[in-house]
Amino acid sequence: MLQGLGYIPKIYKTRYHIFLLIDLPDSETILLETTDAVHGFVENKRDVMERIASYMAREKVQLSKQETLSAPFNDNVTMELVSLKELTGLHYYNLGVELLNKNDYYEAFRVLKKASILYPTSDCIKDFIAFAQIQYELELTTAFNRK
Repeated sequence: MLQGLGYIPKIYKTRYHIFLLIDLPDSETILLETTDAVHGFVENKRDVMERIASYMAREKVQLSKQETLSAPFNDNVTMELVSLKELTGLHYYNLGVELLNKNDYYEAFRVLKKASILYPTSDCIKDFIAFAQIQYELELTTAFNRK
């Protein structure tokens, strides 16, 4: 939609967050976060920078509360530009994580493989694929040994 209106949005991701930055012709930048209906449109440059700083601060807090599967428990706070194709991969990644949480390892593996095709450079996706595969193989071995 934004491209159709002549804007070129940039999609950024942190470990726990995704948002858009849109450069306007008058050198202003708009931050758009589609999951925040109330405060998701930020148009003042100072406010945009403050919002990004708050995302990064929350990332640090979140990382201090948990370990991640990204070897070797990578705790770097990063903000990366991603393509629309990679964003689609992140959507499949989220679906895969949801399936892992439901212990549906086979479907999680299949969905995460789709994610890796769309976002092949994501270490996190690779780590979760390995985890899903190990869990599914363990599940098969356990079921086989019961018989």
